[in-house]
Amino acid sequence: MICSSALFCSVAIVVSIVQTPIAGTAYTCDTAEAEPQRGIAKLVVFGSSFLANPDLPECFRQNAPLNTSDCATMFDGGEKGYIDSELINGSDTTALRGSFL
Repeated sequence: MICSSALFCSVAIVVSIVQTPIAGTAYTCDTAEAEPQRGIAKLVVFGSSFLANPDLPECFRQNAPLNTSDCATMFDGGEKGYIDSELINGSDTTALRGSFL
């Protein structure tokens, strides 16, 4: 996209975003797959579900039970709730520290 002014670029970006509704509230694998078919949202996100389940795609593949999010520990600046979740294979996420750097 070629923009002739900053205002035009900003408006074009906002219009592009508005045309792609995104939903993200407590979806399971099944409800997330059904959402775009309902026509409400084109994309589904898993924010807090990923915090509690860093291996979320594998949990979905194996139809495994999910860890629950601890909202009391989110965004408080500490590590609890972010890197101490148990993975589906029984190990914890502390082994993953530094692997994404």
